[in-house]
Amino acid sequence: MTVPTNTIQAVARIGIREDLSDRIGELFPDDCPFQKAIGSESQNQVYHEWQTDKLTAASSANKQIQGDDLANSSRANTVRQGNYSQIMAKVVGSSTTMEASRTAGRASELGRELMKAGREIKTDAELRFTSGLPAVPPTASVAGETAGAMCFLITNSYLGTAGSPAQPTYSGGRSSRHSLGNLMIPSVI
Repeated sequence: MTVPTNTIQAVARIGIREDLSDRIGELFPDDCPFQKAIGSESQNQVYHEWQTDKLTAASSANKQIQGDDLANSSRANTVRQGNYSQIMAKVVGSSTTMEASRTAGRASELGRELMKAGREIKTDAELRFTSGLPAVPPTASVAGETAGAMCFLITNSYLGTAGSPAQPTYSGGRSSRHSLGNLMIPSVI
């Protein structure tokens, strides 16, 4: 079919406004399943401690003669563990001109960048928490570092030829690893 002469067509017209959606597709990998699985707890100090406990091993030989005297069985004491907090940062900025500009898909460029920075910190924390990196106590010139979950594993860990994972630092100068069942990772500031 032939287009009649002098027909105005949008495909070649100058001044046609763009058709830009106000929705921005989010491709952020910030589910952070490890953080969701272990939950969170408030901390008030750079070094956060907690206690863990465990049950005695299961026994298929647990039996008692009817009417026999009962004897107390031994129970393990709680174990005190700790970890340092780690400060993470992402710096963002936006000019006043940018904030005054009319944008698509966001009311504020600074607001969107702050949201993205928050999500990036969350994924940085997820990477740190699931690592085997050791705790580093903070000093006046050294940033504190949180021990990752792999530092707390004593069972069900495969280390290949790498040997033992780095040990976290605990209160009282002790350094030993415990079951992941009672793992707590301090929140990132």
